[in-house]
Amino acid sequence: MEIDRNAPATRGDLEDFKIEVNTRFQEFEHRIEHLILESEGRVITSTYRLAESFQQRMTQAESNQAFFNARLATMETRITEIEKRLNMPPAS
Repeated sequence: MEIDRNAPATRGDLEDFKIEVNTRFQEFEHRIEHLILESEGRVITSTYRLAESFQQRMTQAESNQAFFNARLATMETRITEIEKRLNMPPAS
């Protein structure tokens, strides 16, 4: 059966077309909503991973700074002891 493309559309044809368009649009909307939710989850996951990585770097940097401060304090103590020995007159 061949379709006559020049035949006028009936109200029934228009209603069928309207239902088909609405159905397809709702399906499209559902797919887009699903894709957005998946993307949102990926963005949140990536953000938390980045935050955890940054937190580890900050912890390591703070640890390195504390170690450096301890070594610096030790050196200052040693220098102070040397200065005391050089500035004190010999005991008689």
